Amino acid sequence: LRLTLQGATRRFRLLDPTWLGSDPSCQVRVDGPNVFGRHAVLRTENGRWLLEADADAPAIELNGLPIRSAWLAHGDRVT
Repeated sequence: LRLTLQGATRRFRLLDPTWLGSDPSCQVRVDGPNVFGRHAVLRTENGRWLLEADADAPAIELNGLPIRSAWLAHGDRVT
């Protein structure tokens, strides 16, 4: 996973599952005023990655559209 935040690019090795959020236990730490502790999770199935917002977190924007859950493709932008 390549993640760009505020102009800085970081790379992460994905595990199944991989949690994203501001909580120290998350494999991908993201800080911000709208980021929940465990904001979203990435899971793999048959070689594809599924991104799901945590039940308590707000929707995630994927390519500019709000989603709760979606399969990811190369070049997708998550905000």
